[in-house]
Amino acid sequence: MISSTKSKLTTSLPDSTPATPSGARWVLMGDVDHTHKVLRETKESKEESGADAPARLRLPPSSAGLPPSSFLRMVRGSSKFSGGNLPPDLLATPAVKHTFRFHCTSSGTYSVTAKMVLGALGNICTVANTTVTSMASAFKINRVVIWPPSSTSSATEALVLWLAGSSDQVPDQEVISSIPSGITVTRGLVFTPPPKSLCGDWLCSTGSSFSMFNITTNAEAIIDLAVDYRISNVFSPVASTVAAGTLGSVYYLALDGPSSNKLQVVGLPTTA
Repeated sequence: MISSTKSKLTTSLPDSTPATPSGARWVLMGDVDHTHKVLRETKESKEESGADAPARLRLPPSSAGLPPSSFLRMVRGSSKFSGGNLPPDLLATPAVKHTFRFHCTSSGTYSVTAKMVLGALGNICTVANTTVTSMASAFKINRVVIWPPSSTSSATEALVLWLAGSSDQVPDQEVISSIPSGITVTRGLVFTPPPKSLCGDWLCSTGSSFSMFNITTNAEAIIDLAVDYRISNVFSPVASTVAAGTLGSVYYLALDGPSSNKLQVVGLPTTA
């Protein structure tokens, strides 16, 4: 049976056309006016010859042999095939999104480097009681949230100072969130990296020694670090020196590094 629609026509191909896979059919994608003309000529030819067998459509000369892919396409069930079927692009490097929590054990101002952040994201002990190596090689800080401790004797200060790549490219500006004595804070103070700061974009292990931001807070404060990071693939991980560690074990270091160890990770195995 020959069926025709406004946009496409299903038909049989000449005997010279290679057989299609089982379950497939050829769909003619041609000019509608030409298709109607072929239908009329086929019908008239069939009536004149009196043939009982279903007539075949005559395809345009350009479709002799194997039809061009622009003229015909093969349809298998509900899926359509119109050329090569290649796998999509895939991000090979494992990507993680997580929020880490830290507890401040002593009041002060702490300078945080990229190496310290990588150490806080997780390490494997590669030399017993000596060295741990980071699992991550790149990260992007989304925000830092500080819950200052309650205070009845003095004001409690919570501050994150974001650093820029050059001291010549920042305004003379300082923003401090201070909590007066006697006032209880029920929500965390949120600090987001400015677009032009070092933490405003991704940072990797190749530049792990410079300071990115400073945290100023009092003892007993809780600090959350929301971060996206990638497990080491193209970039090399960084190593940190520790005093204790079992070979092959996983450790999460303090946000201010193992030597200072004042911003200690909460809920994860750690060492210093």
